[in-house]
Amino acid sequence: MDENLSVILFCLFLFLFTTLCGYLPVAMNTSPKILSIIAVIGGGLLISAALVVIIPEGVMTLIESMEGDKLDKAGVYIGASLIVGFGFILVIDQS
Repeated sequence: MDENLSVILFCLFLFLFTTLCGYLPVAMNTSPKILSIIAVIGGGLLISAALVVIIPEGVMTLIESMEGDKLDKAGVYIGASLIVGFGFILVIDQS
């Protein structure tokens, strides 16, 4: 199978599956407690994806893009990026 076609099919499958999973709690007649549990599980999946995939990839990309002298300050850039990102999400969540 052509590589582009397989990527398009995978994206289509992912879109349909995500849409179906997002629609199920609305279509089902469930209690607010069950909906709360579903929201907590979804939040946990989002946080685990950030901690396991996105943050390490960002750190690797940042370190690979730095040159000699700047490499010593990589920890400062990483820490500042995480604090600014957390602050940004906190401000959005509180508004």
